[in-house]
Amino acid sequence: MYRSKRQENKRVLSNRKDMGSLRCKLLRGLWTVVPLAWVFLGSLGPVSTAAAGGTVFANRAEVVRIIQEDSFNVINHVKDIPRADLVSAGVIRAKDGLKSFVVDPGEEFQSSDSWVDVGKPARQLIVGAINAKYELLSFWKATQGGPARYLMLVRRAGPDSRVIFYATLDGEVRGWLDLKRLVSQGKMTPLISAEHPHAYRD
Repeated sequence: MYRSKRQENKRVLSNRKDMGSLRCKLLRGLWTVVPLAWVFLGSLGPVSTAAAGGTVFANRAEVVRIIQEDSFNVINHVKDIPRADLVSAGVIRAKDGLKSFVVDPGEEFQSSDSWVDVGKPARQLIVGAINAKYELLSFWKATQGGPARYLMLVRRAGPDSRVIFYATLDGEVRGWLDLKRLVSQGKMTPLISAEHPHAYRD
């Protein structure tokens, strides 16, 4: 009986040692896996912020990537802007035409900061571009300090189209190449972005 009890105690102690050894191995494994996971997540680059309703906004780095790497068809006339995307994105009302929002280059708009002519749109197109996924517009917009240059990026998704980036531009823009250069240099001040996620309001 006595020897059997001693053997049982040894067996229990052995099991405890085995469990302790297993816990140590598991902890060492976690210390290896967790840092690797952080490295992997960090390698994915900047992540957009998801806002209410599942809308994902773009950050500066994503806008630079889109304008540098995606192929676009350049737009120089308002008639070539896909109106349905702007309606879905809440940029213009369903009953309004495109020229209630923006006019062609050279056409009159509310360019004065001293008085408002409600008969004129508040924006004048500088240049635009579209592809299957995005609609990108650069325009002059009337402000209290006089006209300022803006950039608007719309994700095209039918009825779910959304403004995912909206910013003022800090520099001269005369055409598509100027716009690509300014964006690539980060010369923009975001008003709507992953860092400032909210719905577009005129």
